[in-house]
Amino acid sequence: MHKVNFPTVVFDPYEFLPPHGESAITSKFENNALNLRVTYDDEERNKEQSFELIFRNAIFHKIESFPGVDGMKYNYEYGNEISSLLEFGFSDLKNAWEEHFKGVFKFSHFKIFFLNANKSVEIICESYSLKTIT
Repeated sequence: MHKVNFPTVVFDPYEFLPPHGESAITSKFENNALNLRVTYDDEERNKEQSFELIFRNAIFHKIESFPGVDGMKYNYEYGNEISSLLEFGFSDLKNAWEEHFKGVFKFSHFKIFFLNANKSVEIICESYSLKTIT
């Protein structure tokens, strides 16, 4: 069994999200980047708001139902913060991709669960950034 462990919270979406969470998740893969748009109801402004997580040079990503069946043979250690963006300190999956590219790229392994939308998103990429949308 392959391992993915030592998770660290790198972004807490509840800085933006209301307590009931997101209302929609959409993804778009373009220019070798995975753009993940998270939409939510802003009750203070009485309108819909969004933010994007942008994963640059994304060489692997999967979006699946959660809870659901995990089709990969990896043993994950999540900790207690599954509704935050996690970066794993050790990942056999990330290491396999770096080996595939012969060390030319330095990747990170991220995963986040969207509990209201019942989705998990997992990405191997070079970096991520946050884009707020008003």
